[in-house]
Amino acid sequence: MVIGHHFDLSAAGRSRIAAIIFAAKVNGQVAAGDIAGAQDSSKKAKMFSFIAIGIGVAVLVDLRHHRAGPGVGLAHDERRSLNPGANSHPSNDRVGPGV
Repeated sequence: MVIGHHFDLSAAGRSRIAAIIFAAKVNGQVAAGDIAGAQDSSKKAKMFSFIAIGIGVAVLVDLRHHRAGPGVGLAHDERRSLNPGANSHPSNDRVGPGV
């Protein structure tokens, strides 16, 4: 679903922006002597980075799943059961040596 993917990508973008903002605060806070604040900003930057990465990976896996279509990765017999009429030609059911 296209709308869902756009939402997911924008959520990842917001997380990346938040991570950059918190990371940019760290050096200023250290220079001002606010070590506790710098550590807090660093932890938040790390958290938002992992959130963005997680959303990005989830979107890629979802897109790959949708592009692959049904039956990808299934055994031959399982694919046939998804579309029973597709392989009904008698030559597809040969049994014997050399087949």
